[in-house]
Amino acid sequence: MGLEDGEAPVSDLEKELEVLFDAPAGRLLRLAGHRLRRRLGFLMIMFGLLLAIGMRFSTTVLSWLIEGSGLVPNDVELVVLSPIEVILIRLRIAVGLATFVCVLFIALDIALVARRTPEVRAWADEIDLDLHPPPAIVLFWISFGIVLAIAGLVYAIKVLIPFVLSYLHADALAADVLPTWRLADFIGFVVSLGIGSMTAFEVPLVTLLMLQGGALDPKEVQANRRHVWFIAAVAGAMLSPPDPVSMLLVSAPMIILFEVAIFADKLVRMVQDER
Repeated sequence: MGLEDGEAPVSDLEKELEVLFDAPAGRLLRLAGHRLRRRLGFLMIMFGLLLAIGMRFSTTVLSWLIEGSGLVPNDVELVVLSPIEVILIRLRIAVGLATFVCVLFIALDIALVARRTPEVRAWADEIDLDLHPPPAIVLFWISFGIVLAIAGLVYAIKVLIPFVLSYLHADALAADVLPTWRLADFIGFVVSLGIGSMTAFEVPLVTLLMLQGGALDPKEVQANRRHVWFIAAVAGAMLSPPDPVSMLLVSAPMIILFEVAIFADKLVRMVQDER
C-alpha cells in the first residue's frame, strides 16, 4: 500500500515505540506519567517544605561533618573559595533530602495505584505474586530496608570514608602536597560515598523481594553469578568517587550481601518445603 500525498513514512523506531507503548509496560508507564502530572502541585509544595526543613537541618549536618565526625585529619585545612560556598553546600544537602523523600513518595504512590490496574494484576497472577500482603509483611520489609540503609550509613562513616580519606591523605603527603581541602569537594565526597554505601546495602532487600516474589529464578541467578558481580563492580564505580579504592569498598559489600541474600533465600525455601 502506498503512502497518501503528504503522509510521512513511518520509521522502524516509531513502529517500535508504538508497540512499546501499546504493551502492558508501556501502559503502566503512561499511568505513572498521568499520576505524576496529577500530583505535580502537591509535590511542588512538599518539595518546598522539605527544602525549608533541610536548610535548617543542613547547618547541623555541616557542623558535625567538619568538627564532630572526626573525618578531617588534624593536619588538613578546609578552605572556602567563595562567600556563598557554604550556602550552596547547605542548599545541596537540602535539595538532596527533599528529592529523596519526594522520589520515595512518588514510587509508593505509583505502586499503590499500579497494583489496581489489570496489567499488573495479570502479571502478578502469572508469577503467583500477592499484591495485597498482610500489613505485618509490609512492615517487615520496610523495617528491613531501613535497617539496611542505617547499616550502610554506619559502614560509610566508620569504615569506608575514614579509610578512603586516610588513603588519599597519605598519598598526598607522600607526594609532598600541601594537605588543603576545599570544603565543597570534601562534603560532596562524603555525601556521595554515604549515599553509595546506603544504596549498596539495599542489594539483599531487592534480591530477596525478587526471588521470593518469583520475578527471578534462583537457579538462573546462581548460574549467572559472574554477571551480577560485574554489575556490582560497575554500580560501585558509578556510586563512588573515581578511584579504585572507593570502587572496591563499595562493590565488595554489594557482592557479599548479594551472596548472603541468595543463601537466605535457600534457607527460606528449605523451611517452606519442610512445612
